[in-house]
Amino acid sequence: MTNSIALAAGLVAASLLSSTAMARVVDFKIESSTPVFDGTSYGVSVTYECIDALATIAVDPKAPENAVIVGLDKAPKDKNGDVVFSTEVSILRPTDEAKRSPFLFYEVVNRGRNLSFKLLDDASAAGIPSKPEDAGDGFLLKHGDTLVWNGWQPGLPNKLMNINLPVEEGVTATSREQAIFDKPGKIGTLKLSYPAASLDVSKATLTVRNNETGEQTTPKGLSFKYVSPTEIEITRPEGMSNGAIYEFIYQVKNPVPAGLGMAGIRDVVSFLRGNPRP
Repeated sequence: MTNSIALAAGLVAASLLSSTAMARVVDFKIESSTPVFDGTSYGVSVTYECIDALATIAVDPKAPENAVIVGLDKAPKDKNGDVVFSTEVSILRPTDEAKRSPFLFYEVVNRGRNLSFKLLDDASAAGIPSKPEDAGDGFLLKHGDTLVWNGWQPGLPNKLMNINLPVEEGVTATSREQAIFDKPGKIGTLKLSYPAASLDVSKATLTVRNNETGEQTTPKGLSFKYVSPTEIEITRPEGMSNGAIYEFIYQVKNPVPAGLGMAGIRDVVSFLRGNPRP
C-alpha cells in the first residue's frame, strides 16, 4: 500500500467514525502526492512529500458550536439539513512512515500564504514549500513532523490556498470593511468582500481615524465612489497619517458565511488527527 493510499484509507475510516458528528469531513480527495525538496534529507535522513487535497465538510447549523457563525442559518442546506463547503489542504510529511514523528504542525495561513518557513526557517518563499531553497535552513523538517495548511479566507487568487463557501442567494446584509493605505497618495482603492446591493453612495458610510483608538471622523476632503460592485475608490483627506484606518459600511447582496473558515480549520485538524467529533 502506497503512502497516499494509506493516508486516504485512514481518512475514510476517520470520516466513518464521525458520521453522526455535528461537523465532519465527509470527503477528502487527494489531488496529488509528490516528493519535494529534490529529495533533500533533513535531520536523520528525513525526506518529504507534499499531499494536496480538497476536504469537503458538512456542518449542522443548529449545533451550538456552529450556530454562532453569522449567516449560517441562511446558507443553502443539503438533504440532511447540513451546510456543505470545501477547503484546499496541503500536507508535508516524511516519505518514510517509520521516520514520522507523532506531531502535527498546523499553520493558519495569512491571506492564503505560508509564513512559518519565512519566520522560522529563514526561507524567502511564501507559498507551500517544494524546492530546497523554499525550506530555508530546514528547521521545521528536522524532526519528522507533519505540517498542514488549509484555506480559510474566500475570494483569494487561485494560486493561494482557498476555501469554497456556499453563497446566500437573495440575502442582503450589512458589512463593515477596513483599509489602511500605508503609502502616501491622494487616492486609495478598496476591494470589497461582497458585492454591494446598491451603487448609491448615499446608502453607505465612510469614516477615518488616525489609529485604532482614535475617533471616527468624516473630515473635509474624504469621499468615495464605486468603481464596481466589489471595489471603491477613496479620496483621502489631507492631514491624516499614512496608517489611518478607513472604515466603510455598506449593504451587500449574496454574501457567504465567512465564519465557516474557522470551522474548517477546526474540523480539518481534528480529522487529520483521527479524532471523530462528538
